[in-house]
Amino acid sequence: VNVVESDESFTLQLSPEDPNAVIGSGAGTATVTISEDSNDVVVIGFSDTSLSVPEGSPYVLVDISVISGSLERAVQFEAAITPVNAQAGQDYDDTGFPLSITFDSSTTAISLNITINDDSIFEGDESFVVSLDGSDPATQFNPDSLTVTIVDGDSLIMIVEDSVTVFESSLGANLTITGTGSPTTLTLNFALLDGNATVPDDYPAVSINFFLTVPGSVMETVPIVNDLIPEETESFTVQLRNLANDVLDTATIFIIDDDELAGGIEQASYSVVEGDAFVEVCASFSGTDAVTFNGSLSTSNLLAEDGEDYVGGSVSFTIQNAENRACLNISIIDDSVFENIEDFQVTLTIDSPPPELSLTTTAANVSITDNDVGMVTLIPGISSTTVPEVDMGGLIPVCAQLLTETECEIVLTVTALAGTARQSLFLFLLGGFFCTHT
Repeated sequence: VNVVESDESFTLQLSPEDPNAVIGSGAGTATVTISEDSNDVVVIGFSDTSLSVPEGSPYVLVDISVISGSLERAVQFEAAITPVNAQAGQDYDDTGFPLSITFDSSTTAISLNITINDDSIFEGDESFVVSLDGSDPATQFNPDSLTVTIVDGDSLIMIVEDSVTVFESSLGANLTITGTGSPTTLTLNFALLDGNATVPDDYPAVSINFFLTVPGSVMETVPIVNDLIPEETESFTVQLRNLANDVLDTATIFIIDDDELAGGIEQASYSVVEGDAFVEVCASFSGTDAVTFNGSLSTSNLLAEDGEDYVGGSVSFTIQNAENRACLNISIIDDSVFENIEDFQVTLTIDSPPPELSLTTTAANVSITDNDVGMVTLIPGISSTTVPEVDMGGLIPVCAQLLTETECEIVLTVTALAGTARQSLFLFLLGGFFCTHT
């Protein structure tokens, strides 16, 4: 009989039937021991090789029993849990394992209660294995393992697009939200977070709430503010959240400024004083995110002369994306010569301009105000002269020289030391010298 039992024994005793018979000096009893048959085994195993349990269940019951054979003595074995992709402590509780189990003639089955942990994280189905093992040669295990699969009760909710790029004039960016997993209807919302695009200048402060039926998808529009301000490409973050305010996914919205492609020199005229070290003339452009073009700023003489009044030059530049401004720094020469206000010109040139480019100011006038003082002297610079008196008004030549290049008004007054002053002379000089008579 296939019974797992301990060694057993019985006693033989000699009892004579003839009252005159006498048992000799040998023992009148004998003990017979029946050793356990090494071929006797008991098969212990699980009721199945696999089972599934919803994540929302508080626990899973794992049944272990004697499958074949019988027990008349105790046997010990061990049950252990090994994770597959489920995590101990996070998805299930393995406290107390490995677990020592004893079966005997009165205990031939047991149910293990393994706690399942419920969460709100979409993980997909996960599993662990319960296995049996023991060192008693009278025990065999079949099935010796059971795979427990935890069926995830959560939904995978995500934004399909990691990022979306839109033109400012589009007024909105579309995002697709998908859900997979257990059928349900979820209430979701978008939270909008500033990047270098900010609320309310680049996107409005709005609440975006919507429903998603799982499994399925829905498209929602994030509004964009269209302004007339030239800007570089800007971005902000969209967070997908549930009613518990958990962040389920994120996406980035990039806004390309598509205001009119236009530009030119920022001012039509610039004024500097001769003592200033330099003047900066800049050209700037808007709506340049989608185009690339080259250009230059260069100087040319008007009344001011390169090398005497300023240091001429040029600068070449490339306009693309956020690089939408170019400047030319022009040194001003400070001399000691009294001069009139002089000027020179800065010209903007675009190489192969895009057809949609609207140029405003392409030439700017830079005027230099002199910081020197003008000087006037009498010629020949004598302090007195003697001339003969002549009837009918003798003439005395009087000359004045203007030592600068500007225009000024000079008054020469004739004062009598003895006699009567005849006249005062008003001279208007423009460079060089001027003579009159008195």
